[in-house]
Amino acid sequence: MVAQLADRTRLARDQQARDQQAIETQLKALGAVSFECQPLPGSDGLYSSSCRLPVDAAGQLQRVFQATGHDPTTASSALLDQVLAWRQRIVQQSSAASSGEENAAGLPAIRFR
Repeated sequence: MVAQLADRTRLARDQQARDQQAIETQLKALGAVSFECQPLPGSDGLYSSSCRLPVDAAGQLQRVFQATGHDPTTASSALLDQVLAWRQRIVQQSSAASSGEENAAGLPAIRFR
């Protein structure tokens, strides 16, 4: 019985490590230059994931993303979701700016480039 429990624990830990690696690979493919996932000090089992993505071509300006979750996979998945949503907004804004669309106030869709 103890051996079965140890096997289940090991399998769950191995799966969690594979999930973390897959998320880190996706973040790198999206341009992330750093990635961390650590337990939050003093919290009740919460984890914090963070990464940085360059905003300009030279990489001098970076955007930091952070997410929390009850385990490393949940925190990292939330982080990946944030990065994907941000990328989607950037694509939409770029499309709107190139087509000359304006917002409700009559201003260009993108103010800064």
